Amino acid sequence: SYEYVFSNNSFIYRLIFFHSWDMLTLFLTKYKDMAQKSMEQNEYGITPIIYFLYYTKSLDNSKELRKQFISKFVKAGADLNKMSILGSAKQIIKIIEYYDIKK
Repeated sequence: SYEYVFSNNSFIYRLIFFHSWDMLTLFLTKYKDMAQKSMEQNEYGITPIIYFLYYTKSLDNSKELRKQFISKFVKAGADLNKMSILGSAKQIIKIIEYYDIKK
C-alpha cells in the first residue's frame, strides 16, 4: 500500500505501523524529548502525524484514534500546519472528517 512508501524505519513510524497504541501513548507523553526529535519530516516530506492520519484513516476506530492521539502528537511537538507533499496535517484532518461525515 502507498502508506508504506511514506514511512521510514524509525521508532515512531513502527509504532504506528504495528498499531502499538499503548506504546505510542507512552512515547508521546512520557518521552517527549525523544518524541519531539521524531516529529521532523522524512525524505518524502511526511511527518509522523501525517503518516498516522493516512495510515489509520481506513481503520474502523479511526475517529477514536484521532481523538486520542492528535493532541498527544501536538504536545510532543507536531506542527499541524507544516506542509508536506500530501498537505498539512490540519488539511488532512479536515478531509478525513469530511468523508467520515459522508459515510
